[in-house]
Amino acid sequence: MPTSPHPREYRGDSSWEKESPLKVTTDKIRLCYYPTAAKLQISAG
Repeated sequence: MPTSPHPREYRGDSSWEKESPLKVTTDKIRLCYYPTAAKLQISAG
């Protein structure tokens, strides 16, 4: 079974990044929900 020397890379923009998220920000975290893609992004705020 042949193996590739490079892992498969994603090329192009994520479709969920093109829609406007619903955002909630607290003093510690930020939540961004993309309803069409059903994706929740959590980051340190």
